Amino acid sequence: MSKSFDSYLEISPPGVTKCVFLPEILKLYFIKKTKKKSLNTLFIGDSDNDVPCAKVVDESWTFKSSPENLKSLSKGIIADENGKGVRKFLQQFL
Repeated sequence: MSKSFDSYLEISPPGVTKCVFLPEILKLYFIKKTKKKSLNTLFIGDSDNDVPCAKVVDESWTFKSSPENLKSLSKGIIADENGKGVRKFLQQFL
């Protein structure tokens, strides 16, 4: 059980997080990996439960409202444009 925000409660088996499956997804799509980072990968996260994923991808992005520990791992901040910030970011990025 974990909390990503004060109002969110996440329940999963012990030791299971979204980052547990990230290496398998990367293998599935033949994404190359160094010892610590997955190359050519982009991750967008907004809370403490996203920190493990931010540590293993090539590039991590977050939001102004995100916790400082996630911001410190991120390449930059995505603007929150009335809920359309991620879409606009991806349109520019891709």
